[in-house]
Amino acid sequence: MEPASFPVGNATIMYFGEHISDRAWLLGRAVAVEAERTVVLDVPPRLPADVWNEVLKYFPRKPVRVVAAHVGAEEVQRMGRWLATRLGYAVLISTGMPELSGRIGWFRVEPAPAEPVRKRPQPGRWWRRAA
Repeated sequence: MEPASFPVGNATIMYFGEHISDRAWLLGRAVAVEAERTVVLDVPPRLPADVWNEVLKYFPRKPVRVVAAHVGAEEVQRMGRWLATRLGYAVLISTGMPELSGRIGWFRVEPAPAEPVRKRPQPGRWWRRAA
């Protein structure tokens, strides 16, 4: 399953399958112009895990805002962390659900920190070990 992209309004919609969903199309039209490029992910609910690596090939190598058209609020943070870690920079991400003000709410997600390298403890003198 290969992703395809199409410019809509101020966003680029990345979709899978034969056509863009109505929700993704409306979100693409509703996104305001910003300095960051906006990508609307029209992701089917049961996307195979190996397809996500293909998705990364289409992302710009500069700051990006991502609207996940069909991803629930509980999954947005986890998806944002995964994208930010793989892309190597912070990502602004949204579910596309408007807040009370009518504007789309955004979350800034930083890449996951690298695992610290644990050093082996140096063997000490016998009196250091006894203390």
